[in-house]
Amino acid sequence: MAATAQSHSSTHPAKLDRFVRLPEVRRITGLCTTTIYARIARNEFPKQISCGGRAVAWLESDLIAWQQRILDQQTNKN
Repeated sequence: MAATAQSHSSTHPAKLDRFVRLPEVRRITGLCTTTIYARIARNEFPKQISCGGRAVAWLESDLIAWQQRILDQQTNKN
């Protein structure tokens, strides 16, 4: 059962976005936890949002946009 939130990056305010927790973020990106947080600190990776208490998650749309930027950078190198 996936939690959802209103997307802050969508042009359609009513559209819901999926919360992605850290284990899935690691699987999606192939990055380890330390690298993820280091890149967040350097503004090179989407920031997590609080889900209450100590729980955090990332918006799926933010992760997709990050992946697209990485792909675009690779394309522009070649």
